[in-house]
Amino acid sequence: IAIRVFSRLKPAFAVSGALIAGYLLLPPRTTVDLPLLPAIDKESMAAITAALVALVAARRHALDTSATHLPGWLPKSRIALVLLAVLLAGAIMTTLTNGNPRLVGGGNVLPGLRLYDSFSVLLNLGIGLLPLILGRRYLAASDGHQAFLTVLVIAMLAYSFPALFEVRMSPQLNNWVYGFFPHEWVQHLRGDGFRPVVFLNHGLLVGLLLALALLASLVLLRVHKAERRALYLGAAIWLLLTLVLAKTLGAFMIALAMAPLALLLSARLQMIAAASIMCLVISYPLTREARIMPVDTIMSVAERVSPDRASSFQFRLDNEDLLLAHARERFVFGWGGWGRNFVYNERGQNTTITDGYWILIVGQGGWARFIGEFGLLTFPVLMLAFGNRRSGVALATSGMALILAANTIDLIPNAGITPITWLMAGALIGRLELGRVEDDTPTADHASISNDRRRLVRPTNPDPAQPARTSSPYTRFAGGEQATGAQRPHR
Repeated sequence: IAIRVFSRLKPAFAVSGALIAGYLLLPPRTTVDLPLLPAIDKESMAAITAALVALVAARRHALDTSATHLPGWLPKSRIALVLLAVLLAGAIMTTLTNGNPRLVGGGNVLPGLRLYDSFSVLLNLGIGLLPLILGRRYLAASDGHQAFLTVLVIAMLAYSFPALFEVRMSPQLNNWVYGFFPHEWVQHLRGDGFRPVVFLNHGLLVGLLLALALLASLVLLRVHKAERRALYLGAAIWLLLTLVLAKTLGAFMIALAMAPLALLLSARLQMIAAASIMCLVISYPLTREARIMPVDTIMSVAERVSPDRASSFQFRLDNEDLLLAHARERFVFGWGGWGRNFVYNERGQNTTITDGYWILIVGQGGWARFIGEFGLLTFPVLMLAFGNRRSGVALATSGMALILAANTIDLIPNAGITPITWLMAGALIGRLELGRVEDDTPTADHASISNDRRRLVRPTNPDPAQPARTSSPYTRFAGGEQATGAQRPHR
């Protein structure tokens, strides 16, 4: 499927389609455990497939040569390289500092980490960051951002039909197609109905992706011309109704809070709003550690909304306190895997649950891994919004930043990290590398999609005897559609 997609579509659509389709349709909690290599699951399979096919297509010149994409596979941003180095070095140090077995009570002993575990963790991190690398290379320009938003909306519109089927008939599709149910059944009973799961690990992820697609449809509603806005308005209404019926309160609240920002704010204000949200998210662990987060106020609001949800929220807070206290013992590089980051009772039984993604990585990899991962997710938005050279971004770019911010909100109470999250982060890192883009038509948001490309290309050299020069090393063409093979510059 990925080969077919890459042979027929432009790179931005192909990369987005291959990753999103693979993540939505492959079986959850299923791995191919190869010898001496980390287990391959649905997320890594989609990323590896997209990366291999993109590499082969690029070598055979099968990709559209008129599309803007960045050279190389690693980011050129120093901040991104430093964060990647922190992430990889932290993984090695986690292994070196956890070589001793851990006695957890009841005569149970958790094994220490070996050098092989360090190799496995590094490979897992590399595979997990493949969507970021692909997004940075192929989705850097604003037309790539618009392509991603379009693919996300189309994919979740198609996914809404099996989701609505499970809302009425109960989550059965994964059991019918793949032969098992991926999670606890009781967690998906909601009142007199059900929360859909389809082919994802948990129903919370279905609600989250529906919320992100809803925001994407609102952004596209403003990006496109008048004759196509009715389509995206209808898509937004349909996705909203599906999200309501999916009975995922957290995702619904995120969509409800972010929808006015996507629908009403200008591109500049959207970037500021997304950057402000990122600051709140990345500072949450510090405020929890310092006990200055107003959890009592949040609890009182949650009790007024739903006593059951307030009880669930309190349970998460209690678990966070226990896990944070345990993480303080090795707060720099964490406890590593094999369940060493959990808290056990005197009988050796695990008494904690890691719902939030942030507390999971703080426990396993310490603050080094938290800074590395959350830094890669947040710094491109902060730099695009508050950098010294503020980049004039198109509405599709600011909308993607807003959707990424909405996704990171979910990483506090839940573990909503997906290849789609890293793809958006990589696309914004690539946009940061492009530098400032002047908007020639600030009043027409839909017309600013091609501004990135105009910034990358200078007019063709008037002297036909001399090769044309580009204004940036991040383009493979010059002179737009009028450039001939003889006019294309050498690398």
